[in-house]
Amino acid sequence: MGWLAVVNEYGFQRMKDGKPEIRRCPCQSGADEKLIAARLRNIDGLTDAERQVEFLWFNVTPDNRDGFQAVVAATQDMRRPHGFVVLSGPPGIGKTMLSMCAVNDARSRGYASVYMTAKDLLDHLRASFAPDANTTYDARWELITKASVLAIDELSLTAAKPWAIEQLEELIGIRYRRIGDMLTIIATNHPIDSFTPKLTSRFSDRLVVRPNLGTLDFRKWRSQP
Repeated sequence: MGWLAVVNEYGFQRMKDGKPEIRRCPCQSGADEKLIAARLRNIDGLTDAERQVEFLWFNVTPDNRDGFQAVVAATQDMRRPHGFVVLSGPPGIGKTMLSMCAVNDARSRGYASVYMTAKDLLDHLRASFAPDANTTYDARWELITKASVLAIDELSLTAAKPWAIEQLEELIGIRYRRIGDMLTIIATNHPIDSFTPKLTSRFSDRLVVRPNLGTLDFRKWRSQP
């Protein structure tokens, strides 16, 4: 159920690799979104408390207003969440909170969304190679690449091994090519030009939004008497 035969211009079913070619029926897109959303919640990096965070909680200032508005606009687009946003700057300026807000907001409106640190994302993929893994690498990879909203926090290549760099470059490349259909948010403490040439090129592209969040460390500000 939910699959259609692919036919050629003469009405005969097309074959692919010796097998009848089929495609998912568009009528099942809603059901697929719900299934992906349920699976993403199982690997989500948010705690129960963090899943309650909303855009209304964000402390908007003149310094970070551009960044806040950019993430809200990308998340709450009338068609669907889409775009590519890179949040870079020192710790404490709100990158993580904005990423969480975006994931929670999209999820509340029925979009399959997930927040993960770069380390957790790579660990999730590596776990597929364990003897007792209950899902394959391909299944885990597809789940992440198809998320309507993917927020990758704490992106860093410090001490990263070639395999990790390759995975990140491929994932970000896939997400970038679907910039009109899904939203990707990257949060990092490092300058954009500190990454590999391939990643720096993606992050510097004119289609990628790189808003200013200022330099105010809200964690220190909140701790003041």
